Amino acid sequence: MHYIEYIDKLAALNYLCEIAESRGLKVNDLLDDFVDKGNFTKIKKGTTKKVSLDLVMFLANKLGENVEDVFTETSPTDPNFFEAIDSIKYYNKIKDFKASKYILEKTKKSFSSEIDNSIEISQIIAWNEGIINFNLNNDVYSTIEKLNIALSFNFKSFSIKEFSASHYTEIELGIINAILICYIYIDKNNPEIKSAYEKLTNFLEEKHIDDFEIAFNIYYEYLMLCCIQNLDLNMRLELALDTAQLALDNGIANKLPFIYYQIALIYTDLGDKENMEEYYSTAIFLYKQIGVPEAYLNKLIANREECRKIVENPEAYR
Repeated sequence: MHYIEYIDKLAALNYLCEIAESRGLKVNDLLDDFVDKGNFTKIKKGTTKKVSLDLVMFLANKLGENVEDVFTETSPTDPNFFEAIDSIKYYNKIKDFKASKYILEKTKKSFSSEIDNSIEISQIIAWNEGIINFNLNNDVYSTIEKLNIALSFNFKSFSIKEFSASHYTEIELGIINAILICYIYIDKNNPEIKSAYEKLTNFLEEKHIDDFEIAFNIYYEYLMLCCIQNLDLNMRLELALDTAQLALDNGIANKLPFIYYQIALIYTDLGDKENMEEYYSTAIFLYKQIGVPEAYLNKLIANREECRKIVENPEAYR
């Protein structure tokens, strides 16, 4: 179920509560010890902790309801729409931004009502539009403007000086991460920008975010930032390995080829041929599994050969 991050878990929970009540069942009696019953009412109203996928699946199982059917009733579910969203993100990740832009424009025309009916999906579309704009046009300021528009869909704004991560949804934190990266391109030594980024990463490390795919993307983009700034190689390696572990621990293995590729590049810079070979080979294998275009795969293989030469004769590349 690739579209899991787009579902409205609160709507699904309330839908299941209505089913229980229609059968004369009390939801609190179905919960067992899964969640504190004193907090459940607040969760159901959306006034406290974000509804977890586990809670929805637990209640669906108790009622004998197919969870995908529940999501079909409560969220946008056109599979072509979700496939389009995933394709935009996929092509962004492999840096084929022209393909991503084409799919994004087509998606906006074909699924305008689905986009308009969901703040989160509108934000995801605008977020990816900003990423595409940054990479195709290299225009940092217009990208920041587009990303701020994405926040405004939920009546939010972003201030570097007043930034507090707890005030934003998880999708919005991903958008803010992209904004901060843009600001760092403008002035990488600005202490206020560094402070805001530290607040964001500390928030993640304290596990205040449930969407592990977004957490992974923030860690990954932070790693890319560290690479751009040529920060200490060992620090980069530690961050890269932590990011890979985050993906492994939380079942987002489709993200691993991207991070393994970066780990291979770090080992190349460290002159560690054995680990470079291991991570490069694994990355290429995993890229094949997720079906990257052949041209991209050939580029990776050519890059591996270049890395081998660098490790074997580093003096020639200094």
